[in-house]
Amino acid sequence: EQSQLVGRIDTVHSGFGVYSKSFLVMVDLAHKLGLTPDTGLEGTLRGSVHEIEASLAGFKDSRLNELMLMMRRHEKDFMLRRDPQYRDQFKQAVTAFAEALAASAVPVSDKAAIGGKLSAYQGDFLAYVDATQLLMGKQSETSDAYAKIEPELNASEQSITKFAADANAAAVTVRDDTARFLGTAVVLTLLAVSILA
Repeated sequence: EQSQLVGRIDTVHSGFGVYSKSFLVMVDLAHKLGLTPDTGLEGTLRGSVHEIEASLAGFKDSRLNELMLMMRRHEKDFMLRRDPQYRDQFKQAVTAFAEALAASAVPVSDKAAIGGKLSAYQGDFLAYVDATQLLMGKQSETSDAYAKIEPELNASEQSITKFAADANAAAVTVRDDTARFLGTAVVLTLLAVSILA
């Protein structure tokens, strides 16, 4: 029984090493994505979105604004659902926006500036998607690592509980035996003293 417990503890120890490494990578990815809307890749993405939106504000082009909203919709849908289809839809919306920008009445110099901001926005969004997918993979890996050691943890807990109960029962038995022995010794001592007296 004790050798089984030692084996289980060794298994848990090595499995926990895998789990903790995976968990630490997951933490790093969460930091990289951003713990608040203004930090990490999410903060960078918000900045690039605001840049392009501010550039569009002066031109009052309804088609460009509509396509900008479409890109934002796919961005938010990905953040909410984490489904890669929204990355692909975002790319299609970027292409449509670039084509509409080229055909628009926006001055050429402004087109180039907006095109640069569009590239930055797309790059920031795709970096966010890649990090999110890595995080999802690590979450799955971390869950699998824990699932492998969970039965051993439960079995170890049961064994330790049983050892503790057995040790407690043994201590109670020793205490009771000692109390009986002392009680008998006291009675015999009193009996011997009264006989001698």
